[in-house]
Amino acid sequence: PDLRGQVAVGVRSAVREIAVRFVRRIFEHMAVWQLGHERAAPFLRDGVLWVHHVLHPKYMLASKSQRLFSFGFAMLHANALLYAADCTVAVVQHTVRVTKERDRSRQEKVLSILAGTGFHMGRCLFVLGTTSLVASLASLAKPGIGTRAGWFISDFVSNQQMFIFQKSLAL
Repeated sequence: PDLRGQVAVGVRSAVREIAVRFVRRIFEHMAVWQLGHERAAPFLRDGVLWVHHVLHPKYMLASKSQRLFSFGFAMLHANALLYAADCTVAVVQHTVRVTKERDRSRQEKVLSILAGTGFHMGRCLFVLGTTSLVASLASLAKPGIGTRAGWFISDFVSNQQMFIFQKSLAL
């Protein structure tokens, strides 16, 4: 069997993931540069470890709602730059793909780029909110492992749902 198509998809996916990591590092440096290290710290830390080693002991005797709120905000801040980088790379990929199309007018290309940009921004906000909420709920059950499992599973499921939605919109 000819595997060139699958290899090309794999290489594109690997390059995309490397680009997301690279853009995230740029955003991290920009955050430190703009906010200073102390104010940028919530965006730079590993949310799972922060919940497990710092917030869980700190809020052990607090109400569930207070723990949920603090765990959720920690995960939201810790993953914000990742999803901002993901959105940036997705918008650039969409823009390049649309500008290469020859069968569309310039106005159709501009509208498609705007629609794709809006979709990817909404997608990343949805996934960021969903993963933060599910990870914080899972943290109530088991901080650390529950946090990581909640984030990983919700990230996978919400991205799959948004992929299906994107295909239905034909973006």
